[in-house]
Amino acid sequence: MKKTMLKTLAITIIATTVLAQTAGARILFQDDDFDDVYSDGILLDSDGSGSVNTEIQFGNDAIPAENGVIEWDIVTNSFNFTTGDGTDTTVNVDGDLNVSGDLDITNLTPTGVVDLTGATSVQLKETSDHTTEACTVIGEVIFNTANNNLYACTVVGTPGTWAQISQETLDEAYAADNDGTITTNNGNFGVDAGTGSIDFDSSAFDLTTTGNATIGTGGSFSVTSGGTVTFTDANITGVQLSVADTAWTGTFATVGIVDNMNDLREDVDLFYSTANGEGASLVGIDSTATYTNFSPLSNDVQSALEAIDLALGSTNNARNEVLVFNPEYPDAVVHQDLTNNKGKLESEFDTLNDVNFYRWTTKKPSAQDIDVRFRFPLPSDFNDINDFTIDYRLGNAAEDQVDVTVRNATDDDICGTVSGTTVGGWQTATIAEATLEGGCVFDPEDLIEVSAKLTTDNSASARAEVGSVSIGYDN
Repeated sequence: MKKTMLKTLAITIIATTVLAQTAGARILFQDDDFDDVYSDGILLDSDGSGSVNTEIQFGNDAIPAENGVIEWDIVTNSFNFTTGDGTDTTVNVDGDLNVSGDLDITNLTPTGVVDLTGATSVQLKETSDHTTEACTVIGEVIFNTANNNLYACTVVGTPGTWAQISQETLDEAYAADNDGTITTNNGNFGVDAGTGSIDFDSSAFDLTTTGNATIGTGGSFSVTSGGTVTFTDANITGVQLSVADTAWTGTFATVGIVDNMNDLREDVDLFYSTANGEGASLVGIDSTATYTNFSPLSNDVQSALEAIDLALGSTNNARNEVLVFNPEYPDAVVHQDLTNNKGKLESEFDTLNDVNFYRWTTKKPSAQDIDVRFRFPLPSDFNDINDFTIDYRLGNAAEDQVDVTVRNATDDDICGTVSGTTVGGWQTATIAEATLEGGCVFDPEDLIEVSAKLTTDNSASARAEVGSVSIGYDN
């Protein structure tokens, strides 16, 4: 009984001593099995004296390289993982590594490389609009989910400046392809709109497709001088041929294309006219609707196209006609509005400029005016109106003026007006085609009325004169 009491007293004294000296307590790690240690934390180097690094060593092997050390670097405020001899070692993370700050690998030795070869996936920073994203370091990479392109930061800022990381060029893709072909995986091969082009600098280039080879709206396929395009058993539709000179040829297996050119008259009225008399245009087609200046049996496509070009003609020839009326205008009438119409209207001829014209003068000090009007029918082969013009000449800027109105008398619509106020030699006033078509609808044989109001006073050299009237049209 006495022995038991002494033992109990000894244990109590030891426990009391340990509890009383908690600040100086130590935990001894031995090779023996050790039970759990419950603590809210473990503080190393509690006295904090001096700028000395603090470390934990794992293992106490005689060979330092076989021990592991975690060291807190008091200068850089970072952890260093080394072996016992100070050699940097590897940190293996089997789960996820979450980094809320920067992951800086610039100081890794020797090469500063992060090896991701074993990763199942690597996800970059993403955005739907890279232009609004901030950049903190040159070379930062971001992926645009809207256009599936990668961009690298070139200027730090908020937002930063980003440049698209270059994609592989067509030459690089072709060179990297072992069999020398470009495969589109049954999709489309396209060249975006712009100023770029594809040049095939070889003696022969074959474009092979089991489907359709398509050039989109606004696109073109060009063959430079000396080049050749050969179509074998091909159907060509909607083709527009253009060339700066005649140094080209076309050969077809049958005369079908030439025969079809002869049939253009049946489909396009631009090549044929039945009008007779003034304004008629027969463009070189005979009564059987065959072009008279080449033979379909010759299979000469260039001659056929040249014949069509000749038949169409240039401005003011064949298709594009101009009706010209010189004073005295046909069936012209003089109209007074019963207000300030005192003066003299004369029909004169300008020998210097070879111009017939009407001259309006007055002895009244106040402005006086007079209207000269005439009408004419549009030709029966009329198709479309062009510009209207009238020549005029004024002597004094103060009151002299010419005001012209064009009216479709058939529909009783005003098509357009124009005023001439420039003093000096002969001038031309124009009513544009767009203005005429904006005011009137024109049909063959419509009656068109032109009214020219001449205004002047008795100032020195004052006069108002009008000459040639013209109106263009397509037939």
